Amino acid sequence: MPLPPKNSAEEPKMSAREALKNTEVRQMMGKGFGISLQLSSQMAATLLLAGAIGFGLDRWFDSLPLFSIIFFFLGAGVACFNVIKALQQQMAMMDAAETDAPKTVDGHPRGQAVNDQREQD
Repeated sequence: MPLPPKNSAEEPKMSAREALKNTEVRQMMGKGFGISLQLSSQMAATLLLAGAIGFGLDRWFDSLPLFSIIFFFLGAGVACFNVIKALQQQMAMMDAAETDAPKTVDGHPRGQAVNDQREQD
């Protein structure tokens, strides 16, 4: 029984260095880094602001760390809610981009036209 042809021999694998040179890969990595930096800075700013409000109320009412603790946990909840909301928006944008992408190439499902040409050659 003959062995099936290996596609890996026909298509050389892209090394990590070549993948980094690919502008599309670099753009995707840059977007991911930007989103993670945005989310982490939003979370830290929310926690700091809530903690500062709690500390200010503690000093104003001369209560020990009561308001600081309350506002810290409130800020943590708001920060987590903001991160979840932002990630849901990103997922919705990615889903919309996938549905807008062309599904066919020359009347064939994506990738099949290339395989059909190789079989003919």
